[in-house]
Amino acid sequence: MFSTNKDQKQSLSFFDRLFGHWWMMFIEGILMIAVGIVIAAVPGFRTLTILIRLVGIERLIVGFFYLILSLRDPIAGILISGQALANLILGFFLALMPGFFLSIFIFLVAIWAFISGIGMLVQNRGPQRLTSRTVVGILLIAFGLFAGISPGHTANVLVLVFAVMIIVFGGYLLNRSTDMRKTEKKIAEDEKGYDDYTIE
Repeated sequence: MFSTNKDQKQSLSFFDRLFGHWWMMFIEGILMIAVGIVIAAVPGFRTLTILIRLVGIERLIVGFFYLILSLRDPIAGILISGQALANLILGFFLALMPGFFLSIFIFLVAIWAFISGIGMLVQNRGPQRLTSRTVVGILLIAFGLFAGISPGHTANVLVLVFAVMIIVFGGYLLNRSTDMRKTEKKIAEDEKGYDDYTIE
């Protein structure tokens, strides 16, 4: 029975321990889904800066919860404190400078796409038939130029992709939090069973 309980504790992955408690994972999943839906519903460059600010506020809220957990849980305090600090810093900058972060992000995406496309074309130089690498290279160059010339439209495309990713990951967190709750409940029941006897 002791080994069974140990196996159940080991079934809590590093990902679970990173969140500390199932309800923390549940709250974050709800927040991420809500933010993803809002982002998908109201695209636009100016609107995106507002939404990035909302993401920053969401990170500040999560960081605040982690900060409270780090004070209440001395065992995982160091790991959770790191989570709190990272979320608070990220949330602070996103909330104060959303336009700056959006512009930099689109600029970096444009440069990455353009350079990657050129690199693919250079690798396929010489008299040869059109390959998938060549097609992808041309598309990346075109996307890089489009992103540099029209950052507003690029932002709309990127934000839809980003919104879908956030919603999917939020759904994963909700599903994982229920599994984590069941595991924690089973561990608590087994540990209570160890004390449910007397030595005569």
